[in-house]
Amino acid sequence: MFNFHNQHKWAVDNPHAVEELRHEQQFSLNVWCFIVGDHLVGPYFLPQRLTGESYLEFRKTDFPTLLEDVPLYIRMGMYFMHDGAPPHFSRAARDYLDLTFQDRWIGRGGPILWSPRSPDLNPLDYFLWGHHKYVVYETLK
Repeated sequence: MFNFHNQHKWAVDNPHAVEELRHEQQFSLNVWCFIVGDHLVGPYFLPQRLTGESYLEFRKTDFPTLLEDVPLYIRMGMYFMHDGAPPHFSRAARDYLDLTFQDRWIGRGGPILWSPRSPDLNPLDYFLWGHHKYVVYETLK
């Protein structure tokens, strides 16, 4: 891995010479997790290019399977919360949430609106993502 800020070339003939290296890569993952009661559901790795259709497919096929360990009485009363990411905001995804969670989902365009200027912090933000980042970066050392 190269970083352009750490790559220098000293040239007597041309003091403005630049050597371009195309070895830097961007790594990214779409990871989905869910906390309900004392159950941590996931992590589940979504497609790298998440669209409204792929998110809806996940909600219809994989999400119910992930919830199998959560007792039915908890599933019947839980609220679903997600942010306003474009795949979550697709009309098909919102219609499906209206059907499966009725008035029990929180998000952009939902029956319970996401608070404006919300700090968007929840237990996943406070602990889980930081822990996963620590584990990943620890293994890279």
